[in-house]
Amino acid sequence: HTYTAAGSYTVSLTISDGSNNDVESKPDFIVVEKADQSISFEPLASKAFGDADFELSATSSSGLAVSYASSDLSVATIDGSTVTLVGVGTTSITASQAGNDNYNAAPDVSQTLTIEKADQTITFADIPDQPLRNGQLVLTATASSGLDVSYTISEGPATVNGSTVTF
Repeated sequence: HTYTAAGSYTVSLTISDGSNNDVESKPDFIVVEKADQSISFEPLASKAFGDADFELSATSSSGLAVSYASSDLSVATIDGSTVTLVGVGTTSITASQAGNDNYNAAPDVSQTLTIEKADQTITFADIPDQPLRNGQLVLTATASSGLDVSYTISEGPATVNGSTVTF
């Protein structure tokens, strides 16, 4: 007999004495244990803050769905299998499979996810020569990150306060 699920089953054996007289034995039980399973979860590539959401792809040997958890929600959050990068740092992503009627829970597998600072650029138009009589000039540089840009004077008879240059 083929058993398709874990559990206890009643079995009866019929023993023949060779003379076409069957002697039936008393019923007995057979227990089909839950199967073990494992999780395959490849290492995660480092990401930069601002990178797009991405999908996790761990699999269980049973074919049952894998769930995920992030150890640091200030670095990354997970909805289903989609990871959203929240901040710079390191978090442990744990893949789990709780099992079912036929499979034991799989041992958890964790991978480290590192989120690095994002690169940024500054857009700053050339400053044309300024006559001294103008007295002041307001600078307008922007950072691709949206962060504030600060200014310094590297040479020349001028001072800078915030974004205003005074000659």
